[in-house]
Amino acid sequence: MADLTATGIYLRYWFPWLPQWVGSLVIVVLLMLINMVNVGLFGELESWFSMIKVIAIVALIVTGAVMIVLQTKVKGGTAADPHKDIPMNALMTSSTILFVVVILNYVMPAKIFDVVSTVSTICFVIVWIMIMAAHVVYRRQNKDNLGEFRMPGYPLTSWVTIVFYVAILILLFFIESTKLALIISIIFIVILAISYSFIKKNESIS
Repeated sequence: MADLTATGIYLRYWFPWLPQWVGSLVIVVLLMLINMVNVGLFGELESWFSMIKVIAIVALIVTGAVMIVLQTKVKGGTAADPHKDIPMNALMTSSTILFVVVILNYVMPAKIFDVVSTVSTICFVIVWIMIMAAHVVYRRQNKDNLGEFRMPGYPLTSWVTIVFYVAILILLFFIESTKLALIISIIFIVILAISYSFIKKNESIS
């Protein structure tokens, strides 16, 4: 979502007349079309784009090194069609979320990047809280079969990490620019949890 919003911002840099949400919409539609044609095509394109990114990074490093050496100064200036192996349900769900981002780019173009980037950060924090909580449960349930690689300082390090990340979430709630993103993230995670419980319940019944 952050990448989608950033794309709209970058396109506006080169094309100031282009509304921010239009660039995001174009990317969403392209992603949907590529995935509908062939999932493997998306993976192949992603590989090529990653190669371009790596080449660009290497080129920047080499250029910077040359500029330093030569003292160069900067000048002013689940699939509906199994034959194609397309997970249509997952594709439509993720695309719907991306379309929501497009709408937000239209409604609040000045604030959307801060909101989306903060949501990404919050999700990262919550994921690590869940990882550490799962680790605590794992250690308790597997006391006699832990293997050689163990987390140093357990259980203190696990609980300190959890408390640290929870404190970050609490602080984000009291910051005006991140409060909305925190609420959106919590609602999103609750919806995911309810959806997961509903799906698992239906699977057990069937």
